[in-house]
This record gives sequence, C-alpha cells and structure tokens, in this order.
Amino acid sequence: MGATSETMKKIIFVVEDEKPLAEAIAEYLGSMGYDVKNAYNGNEALKMLQTIKPDLMLLDIVLPEMNGIAVLKAMQAEGSPLKNIPVVVFSNLVGEKAWIEQMGLRVVDYLVKANSSLAEVAAKVQRVLAT
Repeated sequence: MGATSETMKKIIFVVEDEKPLAEAIAEYLGSMGYDVKNAYNGNEALKMLQTIKPDLMLLDIVLPEMNGIAVLKAMQAEGSPLKNIPVVVFSNLVGEKAWIEQMGLRVVDYLVKANSSLAEVAAKVQRVLAT
C-alpha cells in the first residue's frame, strides 16, 4: 500500500492549558489539513510525546503540573529522541525568548498569544515547517 494524503499530514502538537484557545487553534489548523493533537499540561504533553512524533510543537510556558520550561528541558535532555522537534513558544510572557535561550534551550520562534490571531499562528506554523 502506498502512502496516502492521510499519512502524509504534518502533525502539530499544541500544548496550551486554555482549552477554548487550544481547541480553536486545533480547529483552524485542522481545516488547513494539519493533524493537530492537544495537551493541556506539561505532564500530559510529555506522556503524549512517547507515542506521537509531531512535526512542530506550539508550547505555552505557563502550564499546570509542569511548566513549558520543564517540558523543553526534558525534550532537549542529552540523548532524548525528542530534542529535534521544532518548538514555537506560544505565551503571553514578553521577552521570554531571550531568557529561554540563555538557559541553553532551543526554540525556533516565539509568539505572544495576546498579539497573535489564528491566521498569524497558522502562518508561523507554515513558515517553520517550510524551513
């Protein structure tokens, strides 16, 4: 059996504790043909990453149970099979990208939630996946 368009879908993993926002992003990106998975806290995200291999992760920093920084540290630990997943931080904490990078953590980009429409989030996802 050959690959179908269904198996070729890019997987976007949205880690966001505000469920209405996460669901809106999932619906919008899903309508563009992406396969979107949602997690609502850091522990759930790490558990789901054991079975899904996303092409890109949108990660909030302020999360219940385990914050986004701890998720990034776990993903980017030495020998982690998750270390090459591109991560776009999606948070309202301004100036955080430099702080994250000072800790030696890698993110491909940063979006401020309050300033980003669904169309802007989708455009960022498309740009990152195109590189």
